[in-house]
Amino acid sequence: MDIGLGFVFFFVAKWTDLTTAAIWGAVAGLALVVVQQFVKKVDLLGGLALFGIVMMIISAIYAFVLQDEYLIQMRTTVMGLFGATLYLLDGVILKGRYLGERTSRYMFMPDIVPQRLALALGAMSIIMALLNWGVVRLVSKDIWLYYTTFGDFFVAVILFSVAIKWVVVPGYDAARAEDTDPPQGVRAEQ
Repeated sequence: MDIGLGFVFFFVAKWTDLTTAAIWGAVAGLALVVVQQFVKKVDLLGGLALFGIVMMIISAIYAFVLQDEYLIQMRTTVMGLFGATLYLLDGVILKGRYLGERTSRYMFMPDIVPQRLALALGAMSIIMALLNWGVVRLVSKDIWLYYTTFGDFFVAVILFSVAIKWVVVPGYDAARAEDTDPPQGVRAEQ
């Protein structure tokens, strides 16, 4: 569904303009939410589809308010830097106890260190935002559209693969479990 919603944006943008594409993407996402109410056997909104729909609605509002193709292309940079700021603040100040911890719950991998995850996602968001900025500044809208629909996905996968090597610390879950156990010789209250 995530990819299908991306294609809606892509094809409408190819035929019309970015504001119309953003609005149609949000409408398609909302239609998917309605369809999910009637289709119970298949989870259409699993994974990151629901998050993607929320982001498409925010993008549509952003596009509708600004009505400027260049600024619409820059929304990935703006939203990426905003997300990076939140993750980096969580990683540095809160040691990953808020966003890092919550995001790690969606990753079915053992031994993820929430602080490292928050810092890694913040760094990834900065890199992705700067790449989008560069593509918007250096190439045409059509090439940017191909990049934002297809290319940045592969960049994100590569960056995430590199980041996960740093985020996963073997034995982290076991060490954290030991920290919550009562000291030896002390019986837990029942």
